[in-house]
Amino acid sequence: MQTKKCGKCKEVKDVDMFCKDKWRKDGRKCQCKACVSAAQKVIRATAEGQAYQKASKAKKDEENPMWQKHGFANSKAKSLGLPGRITEQQVKDLFAGHGHFCYYCDVQSTDPSVLTLDHYMPFERGGKNAIQNCVPACAKCNFIKNDMDPEEFIEKKAKKPLTS
Repeated sequence: MQTKKCGKCKEVKDVDMFCKDKWRKDGRKCQCKACVSAAQKVIRATAEGQAYQKASKAKKDEENPMWQKHGFANSKAKSLGLPGRITEQQVKDLFAGHGHFCYYCDVQSTDPSVLTLDHYMPFERGGKNAIQNCVPACAKCNFIKNDMDPEEFIEKKAKKPLTS
């Protein structure tokens, strides 16, 4: 069993108690998961900490607006225990391949904030986290579709126009 000393609490713990970090020599973060979690709770509890986190996320999204497209899909799939990862380049290629049109309502935009990545067959209905199961969708269509089956959504869309 391998152990490591936490840089914060100074306790010697099993390496599994430290998050992975591919940039560090030993492959693990310098603080244990408990210390990191405690620090994050303190940050979230203060107004300054919340403002910092919000500004940090805004900066990340501004620097790389495509991140949220594949990042959210990968995070959700991982939380559900589903395999598969979607890369930023796959999303860019998918959007370009569809001419930056919404798959459902034909809204066109090259603005990354307009189009979202939609899993054609939702995870809840057995869909996979793979680019082959994804289509570009405007935020409105993606929100309305939610976890509906594609045919169910198209039927609902035909009854009620999506554009205002």
